[in-house]
Amino acid sequence: MTNTDMSLSRESELVFQQLQEVQSSFYDLHLKKSPLVYRKLLEVLEAHFMGIPVSCLHILGNYYQLKFYKPLDYKSLGVKDIKQLVDEMVNKGMALYFKGRESKEKCLISARMVEIRQKVFLKNEVEKLLNRHGGKIEFESFEDLYKDQFEFKDQFKSFDYDFFALTDLDHLCQVLKDILVVEVANPSGAKVIKAVEVANPSGAKVLKPAVMFKIYNLRKRKRNE
Repeated sequence: MTNTDMSLSRESELVFQQLQEVQSSFYDLHLKKSPLVYRKLLEVLEAHFMGIPVSCLHILGNYYQLKFYKPLDYKSLGVKDIKQLVDEMVNKGMALYFKGRESKEKCLISARMVEIRQKVFLKNEVEKLLNRHGGKIEFESFEDLYKDQFEFKDQFKSFDYDFFALTDLDHLCQVLKDILVVEVANPSGAKVIKAVEVANPSGAKVLKPAVMFKIYNLRKRKRNE
């Protein structure tokens, strides 16, 4: 096995570990003490890659019946319809409502799917990008630099915020505040995104190494669906 192969194997292990941590944390927090029907509904919801438009929530019940061979029993769950049941999922932190930048329509999406995209894949990509640029990127340049490194220019005209259930770059920076900070540069006053430095074994402050993991092109799949 070459050094490159060993590096990729290690990187894959790290990402797998991150995925497992998110899955385990989500289960303990939201699913462990919840009725089985909620877990099944989440399974159905996660099959819809970009979520379900609120205007089409009825299909969630239809797909549930097709997959598990029985209809949802709203009465036993203490709700009157699929809308109330979905609101319960949102209240329990299992799902969230999100209004896309492109469609402008409010959708329901799995909170676990969003967390994985944001806290594993996007986080690793942003860490890699910051490392490549010395730990500092001008706020206004972020989208173009990200696209140059990770996106396919013939498919995307702008950063795909919808894929990560984000509204804008400020929202992205808030979600990833554990790895970056936004500062105002002097004397220009322009905003700058800076990597949060960590201490190495000697105590010196250094940039955190990024997980150099190649992610399947799920965004391309979304465009083709």
